[in-house]
Amino acid sequence: MTFHIATNNGNIAANSTGFTQNAVTQGAFDPAQILAAINLVEQLTPSLTPDAGER
Repeated sequence: MTFHIATNNGNIAANSTGFTQNAVTQGAFDPAQILAAINLVEQLTPSLTPDAGER
């Protein structure tokens, strides 16, 4: 049996019945968070570049 583990930040008990293993994963891609960041940049742009021609 072959296990491929790309990134490991702790102990691993592969193919073992004598251990309990828990994994914490990162959240999935959330388009709403990206849109919120874009909206924030759009709101801050006038204060960063006060000259209308530079916007």
